[in-house]
Amino acid sequence: MDGLSANAVPGPAQHIRSGSRPRVTADFVERQQVETLMTAVLDQGAERTALVGMRGSGKSQLASLLAQRCEEQGWPLVAWLHAQSRDSLVADLADLGLLLHLPAGKDDTKEELARRCLSHLASSPAADRLVVLDNVEDLDDLEGLAPRGAGLRLLATTTRQQIWQDRERVPVGVFEREESVGFLRSQLPSLQETQADRLADLLGDLPLALSQAAATIRREDCSFEEYAERLRCASLERAVTRQEGDEYPEAVAVALWFAAESALDDICRSDRARGQLARRQLEALSWLAASGVPGEWLTKALGRKDLTRAALADLVEHSVCQRSSDGQLVLLHGLQARVLREVWAGSRTEMIASAAAVLGAADLPQRAPDTFHDTRQQALALTDQLTAIAEQELSQELFSQEPVVEALCLALDEASALGAPQAAVCLEEAVALVARLLGPDHPDTLLARNNLAGAYQEAGRLSDAIPLYEQNLADRARVLGPDHPETLTSRNNLASAYADAGRLQDAVTLYQQNLTDRTRVLGPDHPHTLQARNNLAYAYADAGRLQEATRLYEQNLADRARLLGADHPDTLTARNNLAYTYQEAGRLREATSLYEQSLADHARVLGPDHPQTFTARNNLATAYQDARRLQEAISLHSQNLEDRARVLGPDHPDTLTSRRNLATAYREAGREQEAQALSGSPAPEAPGTRPDQP
Repeated sequence: MDGLSANAVPGPAQHIRSGSRPRVTADFVERQQVETLMTAVLDQGAERTALVGMRGSGKSQLASLLAQRCEEQGWPLVAWLHAQSRDSLVADLADLGLLLHLPAGKDDTKEELARRCLSHLASSPAADRLVVLDNVEDLDDLEGLAPRGAGLRLLATTTRQQIWQDRERVPVGVFEREESVGFLRSQLPSLQETQADRLADLLGDLPLALSQAAATIRREDCSFEEYAERLRCASLERAVTRQEGDEYPEAVAVALWFAAESALDDICRSDRARGQLARRQLEALSWLAASGVPGEWLTKALGRKDLTRAALADLVEHSVCQRSSDGQLVLLHGLQARVLREVWAGSRTEMIASAAAVLGAADLPQRAPDTFHDTRQQALALTDQLTAIAEQELSQELFSQEPVVEALCLALDEASALGAPQAAVCLEEAVALVARLLGPDHPDTLLARNNLAGAYQEAGRLSDAIPLYEQNLADRARVLGPDHPETLTSRNNLASAYADAGRLQDAVTLYQQNLTDRTRVLGPDHPHTLQARNNLAYAYADAGRLQEATRLYEQNLADRARLLGADHPDTLTARNNLAYTYQEAGRLREATSLYEQSLADHARVLGPDHPQTFTARNNLATAYQDARRLQEAISLHSQNLEDRARVLGPDHPDTLTSRRNLATAYREAGREQEAQALSGSPAPEAPGTRPDQP
């Protein structure tokens, strides 16, 4: 039953594993649905299969077991997509596309990336591939987003009975009574068969409730009679309101509540401080994304790291929550989260504070050569978490909390700066929630809107960026005053967007005003004043006013080196920009000398694999081309293409740009055959950098 299907076609050598799924628990029960599912997907190659059943019946565990077996058999693609909303499904499809190294331009939306991923899956050669759509809440969300392709198996988990009526459906109900009794007695050897039968009856044979009940009895070392009496006597007000697809007895909610409280009591008996931290971690998990929360955030927030790490380990050990299969996320079952939210409703303020503190702990490391990739991944994890809680109606009031708004502004800024503006612009709804909860004139609202406009700009959506920048400039001038530093920042950012849109005269006018105002308000040596001078010089150069641009760039390089030091990133930018102006003015000897110094400094300070180092090497190569030093240009372009493909991926826009630039250099050297082999990528990259932002 577990072998590859008879008509399987070997896939690519690279194995793609996408998404975080729940681990298969150690006490997993091999029931009839396992064989039915494996036969349908592995043996019969069913294109679409649905696991249908109430919450807590074990659908995700069955799906995770299938994914695990597909991985063990070496399937080239195993993807786990969160499908509780259309937005979450689109986001996960876009992330899968990036893992597949599909082209991703800065101006591509997540919808476009998702559709590119779907097209790729549909057109790829036949191979055994599995895509899981976990927790489908609304069947309409699947419209146009259900992956298909030769050899691809699509598995959905859902409570919706109407799904895929004409395809393979595996009902996942509660345990058969024999399975319930066997499970309980395996966990509680002293339990008599009649007692196990009565407990299973009380809990409606629901797997999640049985597992939690067994853990509670074992942990508290109480008798069956004591536990059953507690279930009967507990106030039914503690049972949660049922949602569509829920048919479990009211005692189930009580059992889940008991399990959490029992675990916390046990942890408190060992260490009261640790138990209190565990409670706060559960509070946070019950409010944050159902798809899971990075464990690192839970251990950094709320208290001493050694205690928070131990508290989280205790919760996992007590089976209240679990780690994802890759160990990165911590998951709390959605039904258990709902129980805790409602039972602990009297502590709502404290619960919101705990969730906000966890998000506030998602600070990102400084951008540096040895943290670039890690910082980018953490920025993406933060955008995914914020996008998810903005979609969850129950969590939306979190955006009134200062730590959450700070995390939002950080995610917008960092994701855009680190080459993922498509992820940042998905936070539109989160920014709208901040405006609704705090008011349109609140300083945090204005900051969030500013950063969203920046994400639009980085994504190439200038028609969205410019009106938002214009509105924000007017609002900041009215609320904060015309000379406030944030008002000056808004003017600078609007000018930058005008320049990107080709409105150079508008950009120059605003940059001139900003340089005058920043010099007057902040002083000539303030970093923002230096940036204002740099940005005006850039606009002059774009407008062909090279003499004025050169004068400002020379002054800026001298001032930045004096004030910030020769190795400061802003000084490196200033040297690069002056070299660009020399190159545009035909002063190639001076341009080449500065570019050579700039490349050496970027590699030494930022590291050889930093994107800005790649840009510095590209700029030197173009200067060599202008000076007809073609062999040196080809050597640098070749190295850049190889390094960008290795670091950014073969289909990243910058990698495609390097391919075209190398082709151009080959063509200029008369090596037409080699040029043609590299043709068909974007236009050559212009040297220089865009104006730096405050």
